[in-house]
Amino acid sequence: MTLARLAVEQGDLVLAEKTLRSVLDADPENSDAAHLLESLIEAPTQPEGSGRTEDSADAKVKALQEWLDAAKLASERLDS
Repeated sequence: MTLARLAVEQGDLVLAEKTLRSVLDADPENSDAAHLLESLIEAPTQPEGSGRTEDSADAKVKALQEWLDAAKLASERLDS
């Protein structure tokens, strides 16, 4: 999960997806991995050839970063 989160933060969405799929192969009940992968897949994309692929990747990273921040906050609240 750490590698997947770092990949998302760095914008390497391909590595993030591969890592999350590996995590889920090993542990199908991992809800954190499932939710992050779902967010990654559902993030809006631009059509190919639109010249806006960089903007699309930025939008995905932003959406996933927001999800990750919310997950961290929830985890911190549960720990206290």
